[in-house]
Amino acid sequence: MTEIEMRINTITHILATEPSKIGKMAKSLQALHGLDFTHLNNKKKNSIYKHMTDYNKIMEKYPTIKTQDDYHLISDIDLSKILKSIQQLCIKLLID
Repeated sequence: MTEIEMRINTITHILATEPSKIGKMAKSLQALHGLDFTHLNNKKKNSIYKHMTDYNKIMEKYPTIKTQDDYHLISDIDLSKILKSIQQLCIKLLID
């Protein structure tokens, strides 16, 4: 199993077991943190960059968020969008 597959398994577990959306988001992003994407083909890299850009665009609406303790400021709609993007990213990494 590759490192990416292990991290995706971790994220899948988090998304299935973590009760709060904030916890799901924070722990999923932590699971992706530091993952080396440099060896991936351009299609997968572009997909990762697209999802990270989507995440960053949402977070730009919340300039006061400095740490994970501030994640409660994110609207439920935006949390759902971020979680959907994380799920889509995991699928892309496994399929493409």
